[in-house]
Amino acid sequence: MYVLDLVTPSQKKHKLEDDNEYWTITPFGKEIYKIIRQEILMKNITMADAEEELEKEISVKKAKPVKKAKPVKES
Repeated sequence: MYVLDLVTPSQKKHKLEDDNEYWTITPFGKEIYKIIRQEILMKNITMADAEEELEKEISVKKAKPVKKAKPVKES
C-alpha cells in the first residue's frame, strides 16, 4: 500500500521503548477508500432493490389464483 501511496509512515510520536511501526492513510488513500466504499454501498443498495423487486414479483404470483383446467369428457 505504501508503493501505491495509500499509506505513509506515521509522524505521531511514540514512547522510546515502542519499536512498532505505525502507518497513517494518505489524503490519496482516503479518496481511494471513499470511492471503494461508495461502490460497495451502491452495490448493496442495488442488490437490496433487486431483492425487493423479486419478492414483490413472487408475492404477486402467489396472490393470483390459478384456474384449474376443466376435465375433458370422453364420448
